[in-house]
Amino acid sequence: ADSGGAFEAFGFAARTQDGNINVQITGQGGHLLWMMPEDAQYEERIERETCLRNAQVYLADMGFGQMEPCFVQQYDGMVVANFAAVQDGVVLYPDQVKVQVSMESGAVVGAECSQYLTNHAQRQTVAPKLSEEEARQMLSPRLEVKAGRLCIIPADEGERLCWGFEGMFAGNRYYVFVDAVSGEAAEILQVAQTADGEMAI
Repeated sequence: ADSGGAFEAFGFAARTQDGNINVQITGQGGHLLWMMPEDAQYEERIERETCLRNAQVYLADMGFGQMEPCFVQQYDGMVVANFAAVQDGVVLYPDQVKVQVSMESGAVVGAECSQYLTNHAQRQTVAPKLSEEEARQMLSPRLEVKAGRLCIIPADEGERLCWGFEGMFAGNRYYVFVDAVSGEAAEILQVAQTADGEMAI
């Protein structure tokens, strides 16, 4: 079936080696809006890292440019990963695509692209006023910091350029985002490990 809403799209049903897959393509621009397998019950034959590499190749072939995985889950014989766009080394968290890869064939069988299509654009301001070291000094000394990265995160009004830090505290993994202009704490996420994989809370 075709769809309306924010993106008018043409609907298709495709028969593949991984079963029947429903696909929607935007009427404007002909972009992939989403695709989803009708019956996702695959055997786990292929390793997770191989599936992630296949997803990155798929996204590049589809014209999404440089993308990096954020959060990864595994269920129904699929590796399900959120990929965020990268511009000049800056991770663009509002510009995400969720990709499903069959662990039986290693092929991409599902994708959700509406968030990327809604938000993706070339950012003009990606230069921080604070250095990574200055932003790191804003963190609690109880946080064992593993890595820092410049990124853009969604905010109540638009977006914020931040230094994103991954760290450990009390056996839990956290992402702490410090505004790269004001030095304020913008957001704190705890990464919870579920039966299906990672989840940010």
